[in-house]
Amino acid sequence: MILFELLLGGAALLDLLAATVLFAEVVLAVTRRGNPAVPLPEIQEGNRSRLAVVIHPHNEASVFSSALRSVVPQLGKADRSQ
Repeated sequence: MILFELLLGGAALLDLLAATVLFAEVVLAVTRRGNPAVPLPEIQEGNRSRLAVVIHPHNEASVFSSALRSVVPQLGKADRSQ
């Protein structure tokens, strides 16, 4: 029983770590100031706001491809997808 609780607690800590890293990446991407002398590519393309799209495909294989197809046409030259 104790071993199970330790494994469950370890798994919870790993999930918390992953969620914390994702949160930090989103906050840093949204609040990025950069060098004001070098404009961001999005600003050069028409003052677009910065946006992160997170698609969680777990058990959603049928919906994932259509969601991705709806996002890709909206990407500009300077946008990136990972």
